[in-house]
Amino acid sequence: MDESIHYYNNERIKVKLNGLSPVQYRTQAMSTARESVQ
Repeated sequence: MDESIHYYNNERIKVKLNGLSPVQYRTQAMSTARESVQ
């Protein structure tokens, strides 16, 4: 089960997320949000 969750969040590539995994997309979005606040 843990392997499935890890794959789903970290390795699976989504076309809707511009070719990023969900974790990569979230990290990028948070980084962009921080830059716009500063």
